[in-house]
Amino acid sequence: MGISIYRTGDLKKNQQLEYWNEIICKEFTQLECHIGSKAAYRGELTTWDLNSIQISKVCCDPSDVRHSKWQVSRSSEDVYLMHVQTEGESLNRQAGREAHLKPGDFTICNSKSPYSVYFDTPIEMMVLRIPGAVLHQYFSAGEQDILARRISGEEQLGSIIYSLLVRLWLNNQNIDNPQHNTNICSSILALLAAQLDMITPSGVAAESSVRAAHRQRIKMYIERHLSDPELSPSAIAYANGVSPRYLRLLFESEGVTCSRYVIKRRLEEVARDLSNPMASHLKIIEIAYRWGFNNPSHFSRIFKEHFLCTPQDYRNM
Repeated sequence: MGISIYRTGDLKKNQQLEYWNEIICKEFTQLECHIGSKAAYRGELTTWDLNSIQISKVCCDPSDVRHSKWQVSRSSEDVYLMHVQTEGESLNRQAGREAHLKPGDFTICNSKSPYSVYFDTPIEMMVLRIPGAVLHQYFSAGEQDILARRISGEEQLGSIIYSLLVRLWLNNQNIDNPQHNTNICSSILALLAAQLDMITPSGVAAESSVRAAHRQRIKMYIERHLSDPELSPSAIAYANGVSPRYLRLLFESEGVTCSRYVIKRRLEEVARDLSNPMASHLKIIEIAYRWGFNNPSHFSRIFKEHFLCTPQDYRNM
């Protein structure tokens, strides 16, 4: 699953802050957590490695978290940290700006220059760790344009991003499929690029990034309706408020039509069930019907074309 949990509560009080500092450096970037006394420090961090990005949930006591010039010099990596406030409030500073976050808001910091996060009451925050090389595939503005800008969770796209992240987190125990993980990462990054394009003075999200946001939104719709035998390009276009022509354009960059993409995903899910011992009691045609196929001979033919063997041979491997 790629989920790890760290807690300070299992340690002696005089060891808790030191342990916490070690963990946040390991999981995010070089950081130091400052508190007003030498008292015990309550902190819990859960991380979820989701393909190209990492999503974490932090619950901790008041502190002043700093990524100083000295720590910048110790870190050669280029990562963006998206701070998503879920409970409490925080003040995020970088590049001469301040972002005061309330629940639902988020902002972005970067490891290549100093930043700080301050909160004087206990907080809960989600943190997305995004490698610079990954974010730059979706958004190419200079980093100074996007750092420490508050993005409101009350605005339309901001609220969509926030709701998506919260719902994903609530279901992370049920998401363990590499293809799904890739699609989820792409959806998050494409939506984030579209949002950054809206809030920066000279947003330069490429048109391809905007299309990627639409494409990933449609892919998520396809995933939810994959078992529906009536799932067709025209039905997909209508449900997502786009024209059939625009739908074709969205999938052209991947060298596949929408209908072929649906068939490919269905075949992948059938193959996964055929390899699953928990589904060995099901007939092959039952599995095919489960994933939206309704013509046995057509299913057998395209399965063999895709996997170069019959469904029965695939199950026996």
